[in-house]
Amino acid sequence: MNITHVVRGNEYLTSTPKYTLLYKAFGWEEPTYVHLPHVVKESGKKLSKRDGDAYYTDFIKKGYLPDAIVNFLALLGWSPEDNQEIFSLDELEKAFSIERINNSPAVFDIQKLNWVNHQYIKKLPLDELKEICMPHLVNSGISEGKTEEWIDSLVSVFKDRISYGEEVIELYDEFFNLEFKLDNESSEFLNQEGVNETLIAFKELLNELESFNASDIKPLIKQAGKISGAKGKMLFMPLRIATTASMHGPDLPQVLALLGKEVVLERLHSLIK
Repeated sequence: MNITHVVRGNEYLTSTPKYTLLYKAFGWEEPTYVHLPHVVKESGKKLSKRDGDAYYTDFIKKGYLPDAIVNFLALLGWSPEDNQEIFSLDELEKAFSIERINNSPAVFDIQKLNWVNHQYIKKLPLDELKEICMPHLVNSGISEGKTEEWIDSLVSVFKDRISYGEEVIELYDEFFNLEFKLDNESSEFLNQEGVNETLIAFKELLNELESFNASDIKPLIKQAGKISGAKGKMLFMPLRIATTASMHGPDLPQVLALLGKEVVLERLHSLIK
């Protein structure tokens, strides 16, 4: 059958002598056997379909990329000579060697898979990432009644944080559905002199805005700073805290456009003294 290599799990190692005897008995040329270590859970137990461990297709449905999965699997029980972790298939073909396969079991680390997949997602054009996220946005109802521009903006805002397609739902809920509540550090920051004037100026400018999109909101941030005399950190940080309850996050104009005019004005009003 022209088979040169037999690659299988190391549980078959003990039965290999039987195959060797059979090949010799028939006068056939014996293939090279490569016995791989098991892939196990963090508990040390072997992955098993019976125990409900995920299939390849399960990961695809969640929005993992096939190339990223292959890349991750190649690093289970094998390592390159250097510290490279992200490989194209061509690079893997050139770098891979049987000699560098480990003897000990490899742990299936979902966090590592997420990291590898994230590296691939960061390189995707927006339209391709949107295609991966869209089924999850539709199934969750998030995209219902939303414009294409709004969805594009949502995916763009979370692009640097998404590890796999389905995660967009979690990020959305975290950002838009959690209770708007400031922590002590954020509250103290807003209590500084001049901050209230900045919030008032920004609220009044937004109130007059007819088209509530990122490109129209962006110049109003600097305009609010000119009115209140605030700049730098003392301009951007109060506005972010007062509208998102966070001191850090994605591009502020895009986030405000996603939140919508009514929500943003309501949050600013609740914090203005």
